[in-house]
Amino acid sequence: MLLKNNSQKVIHVGNVMILPEETKSVDDSLSTAPAVAALISRKALAVVKSTAKESAGEETGGETTGGEAPGGGGKKALSRMNKQELIDECLKLGLDIVEDDTKETLAEKIRAATAE
Repeated sequence: MLLKNNSQKVIHVGNVMILPEETKSVDDSLSTAPAVAALISRKALAVVKSTAKESAGEETGGETTGGEAPGGGGKKALSRMNKQELIDECLKLGLDIVEDDTKETLAEKIRAATAE
């Protein structure tokens, strides 16, 4: 499931760190955890999406951190992603990244990998 941190503090859900205003994917089994439920009820966390596709590792629609699909696909455009989102997408695609990579370099790597 995708969770968005609406608070002004860093929130840890399991082993995932979610910075303020950031959206991250976490294991669906954590949705029943009392601490997560409390954060959601206080609106510190918001559930963005919770679908079967995400369980398979594919994020769809809304405010996702996925790459730009060739036909649009409702995913966030690479040009609108921050560097950490681009790094996360590269890691999902199994691409090699180095510390010196810029946002543009990371976006090009993703475009090349998804152009096939």
